[in-house]
This record gives sequence, C-alpha cells and structure tokens, in this order.
Amino acid sequence: MKIQTIHSAKGLQYRAVILMWADHLPRQFDDSNEAEERSLMYVGTTRPEDFLAISASGYSTFISEIENSKKADFA
Repeated sequence: MKIQTIHSAKGLQYRAVILMWADHLPRQFDDSNEAEERSLMYVGTTRPEDFLAISASGYSTFISEIENSKKADFA
C-alpha cells in the first residue's frame, strides 16, 4: 500500500486506487479554480489499471458526473 498525493501520482499507474475525500480536493491557487479541481479528479481517476474506489462525505459535481456516466459501476 502506498499513500500519496494526487500531484505525486501524475504519470504513474497502479492496479488499484482508493481516492479519499474526493469532495475536498485541494485547490492550489484559489477557491474558485474549478479547472484545477477537475484536473486533479481526472488524474486521480485515471491512475488505476483495474479498480477505483472513490470516497466522499459530501456533494461533488465531478463525482456526480462519474455516477451519471454509463461506464460507472456503483455498489
């Protein structure tokens, strides 16, 4: 098991990824930087080769988009 930031995972692949607190992605420059948050979500969700679990305690536009996609399998 390896614990790391999304920024440090760029360019790397893993068999499984658990993305914790996905509704609280950090914004590097300011609170209204939606493009930065979307980029982090993209990087976080494209690292796993076989399995992705997303954990969130609140609402996230990006998680809603994933849930509404036909490719998502939610249990």
